[in-house]
Amino acid sequence: MTDKINDTISLETMAITEIRKGFDLMFMHFPDGDLAGHEDGWMSRQQLSAYKRDDDSLGLLLEVMRSRNLYEDTLIIVTSDHGGHDTTHGSDLPEDLTIPWLISGPRTIRGELVT
Repeated sequence: MTDKINDTISLETMAITEIRKGFDLMFMHFPDGDLAGHEDGWMSRQQLSAYKRDDDSLGLLLEVMRSRNLYEDTLIIVTSDHGGHDTTHGSDLPEDLTIPWLISGPRTIRGELVT
């Protein structure tokens, strides 16, 4: 796992720096949830804790965007690279084939889309 305190400081510094410069596209990768899933199991306490830390980091980024009045005009997509079960993925099980994602931003339509 990564160092939560230093990662948070790094995220905050990076976000403020990039937002001040302006951006057309920003890609961020939060690996801890995936790593915990492979090590401790899908939806394990450890994986959920890692996702909570990721959520806190994303919240920090959104807070900086709001403070710069950029949030309302920014398309935000949060996605996983795969679903999973136990400590693996890649089967034809629905848990493996379901890839969670969220989208928020201008001109997005509220509601649930299942594909």
